Amino acid sequence: MKNKIIIVFVVLLNYSIVAKFEINRQENFIPATNNYILSVPKDHNIHSKYAYEWWYFVSHLFEDKKQESKHATFQVVIFRLSNNMRPLLPPSEKKGKSTFIINLTYSDLKNKNHYHTSYYVSDQLIKSKINTQFFEFNAPGLNFKIQKEGHVSIYAKALFPQGEMIEIETDLNNQKSVVFHGEQGYSRKGTCDTCASHYLSSTRLLGKTSIKFNKSKKEFHSLAWHDHEFGSQTLDKDQEGWDWFSLQLNSKEEFMIFRVRNQKNPQKNYYAGTYIDQRGQSKNLSPNKIKLKPTQFIKLKDGANYPVEWEISIQDKNTRHFKITADYDNQLNISHIYNFPNYWEGSCYVTDLKTNKIIGHAYMELTGYETTKKINF
Repeated sequence: MKNKIIIVFVVLLNYSIVAKFEINRQENFIPATNNYILSVPKDHNIHSKYAYEWWYFVSHLFEDKKQESKHATFQVVIFRLSNNMRPLLPPSEKKGKSTFIINLTYSDLKNKNHYHTSYYVSDQLIKSKINTQFFEFNAPGLNFKIQKEGHVSIYAKALFPQGEMIEIETDLNNQKSVVFHGEQGYSRKGTCDTCASHYLSSTRLLGKTSIKFNKSKKEFHSLAWHDHEFGSQTLDKDQEGWDWFSLQLNSKEEFMIFRVRNQKNPQKNYYAGTYIDQRGQSKNLSPNKIKLKPTQFIKLKDGANYPVEWEISIQDKNTRHFKITADYDNQLNISHIYNFPNYWEGSCYVTDLKTNKIIGHAYMELTGYETTKKINF
């Protein structure tokens, strides 16, 4: 065991699965550290010296420009996993140095239908380009381009397991500067120095989106969010599961909030967050000022109970009290990926608990609640 290091790893849609596995030291993966300074467009790019990373795009889709009639949402998420992460990849996919996993989800909020698919892509099929102005990524069924300032264009096409075909085209303008979470992008997930990732976001993207679903094509106004994270070690041995929230308020403020759950002692859950004001200035939230309380659970078809309504308190100079409620309960992503469990990820609305008025939109990700799929090593 002298030539190996045990790492507690988290992957799939912002920590959907926690897995213990062995990485050879000879791979020389770089951990996230607080002496790495993020910059764009450089860090929109692929970081092959780190063991994992993802690019995450979610968008609320409205029928009106005032964002009063939300019709649907989409998610496009791209993961890059080192092929040394053997428990997370089937033998047939271990080609080259990395494997990419592309996830695409579409939620029809009007009819309460949720569609999800995912597929592997070898790094040999990935084409990317980086220069001083933009990063561009091409894979089968997907193209996206991120400008230095965070503007995003995406084209994606996929077939869902139910047989429905979807085609997405969107152009999104970043309304604020790119946000570097934590200490200049060094985002802690636990108490150990290497329990961290490098994490950047565009928290308010506006634009137009075209959705072609089967033979029907519709145009929408988009309110979107983009994340990019990369690292090599993220959690300590007692952590599992993740609750993550992106809040986009009508006041043009945003919050990113998460907790990583400790399986042995809930008092040791790790909390972090970022507040972004109307001008785009960001501020770290003190972990002891963040309070998360699930208030409603629902049992879904995988047998797990998911908390689909929460109360969130940010205790600062101006204490904020929010309720986060799923637009509908069954936004469960059933896994189509080897060894990966299911996870809940979907669209929500935000209520101000002081006034009881709806004040914005949110995305919520809930992982580690399913108990039927466990990885054995």
